[in-house]
Amino acid sequence: MNLPVKPVRGVIHKDFARRLDQACDGNVNIPQIYHGRLKWFSEQYQERFGRAVPQETIRRWFAGVAKPRQDDLIKMASILKVDPAWLSVGVPNKSKETVMASSGAVNIVAGFIQMSGGRPALPQEGDDAAEEHRIDLYAIVDGVKHNLTVVLAIPGEPDARFIVPAAARRNVILGVVRGVGTGVTIYDLDWETLEKSGTRVGANIEISVEGGNWRKVSLIADRFKRG
Repeated sequence: MNLPVKPVRGVIHKDFARRLDQACDGNVNIPQIYHGRLKWFSEQYQERFGRAVPQETIRRWFAGVAKPRQDDLIKMASILKVDPAWLSVGVPNKSKETVMASSGAVNIVAGFIQMSGGRPALPQEGDDAAEEHRIDLYAIVDGVKHNLTVVLAIPGEPDARFIVPAAARRNVILGVVRGVGTGVTIYDLDWETLEKSGTRVGANIEISVEGGNWRKVSLIADRFKRG
């Protein structure tokens, strides 16, 4: 019998439970929450690691009542195909150079918004909505507030690729590709194309830069006028 994931008293790991839900959300390989999800995870532990984890234990993880020990957390991250550090504490295990480059892409977009007459603002510490929906930047353009997710293309062979958090589906998603010297190209990554042509990997969707017929953003102000 499948045990439903339901609110339980003593929830002390709600952020961890939220990240579990984010990693499962939209993943066609994982059953829906009331249609065998807990049983599926229990079977994955047994089949892949020879580790018997009761459904009740997994239910407590998803409810935020308990958090798995480090070895089980690493196994859960492997099943979900997500970074263990992100699953544990919400911080991706990125190199200092990668973090700086990603922040630079956000700053570039913020600069273009400001030059177009808009008002950009970075999320502040403790902004739960920004963490939950992976918002990198807020922008007010013509009196309208927009939530932005900015992803920097990762170089690779044969193609560079974007890694887009699934939780950002309701945001304006802009992909930044580094060019020669100080040049960059900014693409409007529409969610319909991401879902249709991208590959779900854990809590993200991966797609090559050439994998979508992306619209180039030449004027930031025009992008927001389209809505």
